[in-house]
Amino acid sequence: MFGIHLENTFNLVGIHLENTFNLVGIHLENTFNLVGIHLENTFNLVGIHLENTFNLVGIHLENTFNLVGIHLENTFNLVGIHLENTFNLVGIHLENTFNLVGIHLENTFNLVGIHLENTFNLVGIHLENTFNLVGIHLENTFNLVGIHLENTFNLVGIHLENTFNLVGIHLENTFNLVGIHLENTFNLVGIHLENTFNLVGIHLENTFNLVGIHLENTFNLVGIHLENTFNLVGIHLENTFNLVGIHLENTFNLVGIHLENTFNLVGIHLENTFNLVGIHLENTFNLVGIHLENTFNLVGIHLENTFNLVGIHLENTFNLVGIHLENTFNLVGIHLENTFNLVGIHLENTFNLVGIHLENTFNLVGIHLENTFNLVGIHLENTFNLVGIHLENTFNLVGISWANVQAMGLYYSVFSMSF
Repeated sequence: MFGIHLENTFNLVGIHLENTFNLVGIHLENTFNLVGIHLENTFNLVGIHLENTFNLVGIHLENTFNLVGIHLENTFNLVGIHLENTFNLVGIHLENTFNLVGIHLENTFNLVGIHLENTFNLVGIHLENTFNLVGIHLENTFNLVGIHLENTFNLVGIHLENTFNLVGIHLENTFNLVGIHLENTFNLVGIHLENTFNLVGIHLENTFNLVGIHLENTFNLVGIHLENTFNLVGIHLENTFNLVGIHLENTFNLVGIHLENTFNLVGIHLENTFNLVGIHLENTFNLVGIHLENTFNLVGIHLENTFNLVGIHLENTFNLVGIHLENTFNLVGIHLENTFNLVGIHLENTFNLVGIHLENTFNLVGIHLENTFNLVGIHLENTFNLVGIHLENTFNLVGISWANVQAMGLYYSVFSMSF
């Protein structure tokens, strides 16, 4: 054993080692007030390097077998960095850290990482039972309260680049996770996952103010990608078993996208979305779609109990208030291309629907269906100003097709047509 080098140390109460077999290190340069650095059973340790450390109360390791690392450069006030049973650890690197209360690991078997560069005020980063972890990289982080992981078996990731004010990123039971990447994130309160078994993703690029992204029980998820997101309050998923998607590109102000019980979902893709309040799904079993391209102001798209849905595609939609579906069992369609001002498209109890296709629709107030059992159609091509198309009880309908519709209102009460 050779090591433990101290340069200028004024008030030191500690550095306690119990059973230490091979130690090359524990190097301190300018250390003013230090109460701690306690190691119990440490077999092979190459490291624990501190450069300029003014007030430090802590760095406690209990049973540590092979450790290469724990490097701190300029650390002013630090209360913590507690490891209990750590078998193989290569890392935990902090560069310029001013006020840090925390970084607590309990049972950690194989860990390569936890790298922080410039971190000013941090209260947290708590891991409980972590078996194999490669990552948790933070670059410039000013005020962070959180990043709490409980039982995490295999995790490769959680990368944050420039993060100014973050309160959260809480994971409870996470078995296999590859991802959760944030680039430039200024004010974020949230990203809460509870029981997550296999997750590859949750990528955010430039996110300024975000309050949310809450997932509860999520078994297999590949995705949830946001690129440039300025103000977002939401994206809440409760019980989600297999989800491949939820992709947003440029989203400025979004309040919502709430899913409750979603079993198999492939999609929900939004490209350029400026102001959106909604997209609420409750019980959705198999859904492939809900694609929006350029959507400026949208208040709605509400689905309640939807079992099998392939579609709901909107391309260029400027001002839309609505598209409400309640109990929808099998739906293939609802396609809108260029839609400028639309208030409506309300369906209540719809069992089997293949269609409702609108191409170029400028001003539409309506298209209301109540109890619709089997419908194949309702096709409008170029529709400029339409106030209406109201069907109440429609059992079997094959049709309603127009090419150029200027203004029309149609009312059907108990309309039954079968072919």
